[in-house]
Amino acid sequence: MNKKGLFFSVMVLFIILSIISFNMMLDEVATESRSFDESTALISISNRFSNIYSQAISLRKEGYPKQMFERSLPINYDINNEKKSIQISQKFPTSNYLFEETFDTMNFFRIFMEDSNKQNIYDNILVDVNTPRNSLWSGTEKKISFLIDPVCYGLTTDVNSIMFAKSESDKCSMPFENTNIKQFLFEIKPSSNMDYNQVLCNGGACPNEAYNGVDHYYELTINDLDCFNCSFSQKIISQNFNPVDDINIWIGCNGACNSQPTQIVHSNLDFNIMSNGAQIDFKSEIIFDKKINDFFMYDINMQVLGFGGVFKEG
Repeated sequence: MNKKGLFFSVMVLFIILSIISFNMMLDEVATESRSFDESTALISISNRFSNIYSQAISLRKEGYPKQMFERSLPINYDINNEKKSIQISQKFPTSNYLFEETFDTMNFFRIFMEDSNKQNIYDNILVDVNTPRNSLWSGTEKKISFLIDPVCYGLTTDVNSIMFAKSESDKCSMPFENTNIKQFLFEIKPSSNMDYNQVLCNGGACPNEAYNGVDHYYELTINDLDCFNCSFSQKIISQNFNPVDDINIWIGCNGACNSQPTQIVHSNLDFNIMSNGAQIDFKSEIIFDKKINDFFMYDINMQVLGFGGVFKEG
């Protein structure tokens, strides 16, 4: 699907979902108009906020809605609450078009939700939406962020990198704790035109440890199935570690080769994966100590207000 078709399909989805939310609220407003007091007004505002949030900001979706949302995101994701984990994958370098689509989607949503004609339907129940803006929307933002709740752990991505990091956001239902994180499982698959031949960990040999079930743990698998010019003496790197441990994994070339290196850096339970322009497929699975209640777009901040009540996200 080309860029225009992709944008159109995502916009149609947002409109459909928002109209569904509006229609649900129309029934509620009709009922409330017959017996309207302060408590029913607050319920009306709360319901409108919940409907919009679940339809358009939260990514806890399945089936076709999830497929549609993923088409306009730079990442693919999957939540597995049996394992208490989330899987995130991304192809580097990521197409600029995907980031443009994400910014377009968020700002189209802002314009649609703040439209005065839609707000008048609700008798002064107003929606205020703030979204990040890239250069095409007269802004400077280049990165997209997401948050996982209740573990209060997030990720931020751009064209050449993805960073997993703890958060102190007030959007979390619970504060982050080190014990929230159990394991990080990473896979890097270099493309066929790469010629990697060396892996270094903190400048030397790399560990290969089994999970001890107690400490934090990471495992990196290098999948060179399609990389015919790659040559690795070690393809699985793994280690039990403490949050204070500095970890620096360098995958690159030694000698007459041309591929840009890929680097994975850890500090205090934050992992930063930097492709530096290298063509790789990146997959990850993070295993937590509790089930995931929500996974949402961190950059969208929304308020629903009216009749003296305010409900906000962010």
